[in-house]
Amino acid sequence: MVPSYLNYERDLLLRQEQVDGAIVSAAMRGKGHHDDRKIINAARLMLASEEFAGGAVYRLDGKPIGTFGEASELIAKLIASSTTGGILEGTAIRRRSEDGGRYAVLYPGEKSRLPFAVVANLRADWIAGEFAVFRWRIIGAVLLIIGFVTMATMAVISHFVLSPYCICATISMPLPWTRRILSRCPWVMPGRMNWAK
Repeated sequence: MVPSYLNYERDLLLRQEQVDGAIVSAAMRGKGHHDDRKIINAARLMLASEEFAGGAVYRLDGKPIGTFGEASELIAKLIASSTTGGILEGTAIRRRSEDGGRYAVLYPGEKSRLPFAVVANLRADWIAGEFAVFRWRIIGAVLLIIGFVTMATMAVISHFVLSPYCICATISMPLPWTRRILSRCPWVMPGRMNWAK
């Protein structure tokens, strides 16, 4: 359970990245994106999806085309510090904000098969709620397992350890009390004891 707990947040972010990557490819793919204004207008279509807070579009040489909505500062600094545009052609780059509310993903041109790179600033504040629900599910499962194991152990201890002790304790009692107590014990078979008349 611990590995699944540790990997759950990463899996949620990866799922969001893949779903929103498909939105980026669908919104930006088109034949009419020849000038910067048309490219940014196409990028603004992504804001219709509630997962997108904003983003920026860059040429593959690192020059910015423009921004839409709330652009990410995390990856913009990384792109500005890069001396070559190679960072925009390679693998995706991911950065999460300090408060966990935003998740910036660089979708390179090679990966999204576009002549430019898109930096999407995604809303990730819902992940904290999902993570809390998952944590309570894990705690509930652990408590359920502990309760079941405890009850099963007590049933076994009762049958094999406590019932012989009950029989021994009742033998040392006077005979009328012994018969009454043993007749109430379901685990004592009739005829197991020889009663003195």
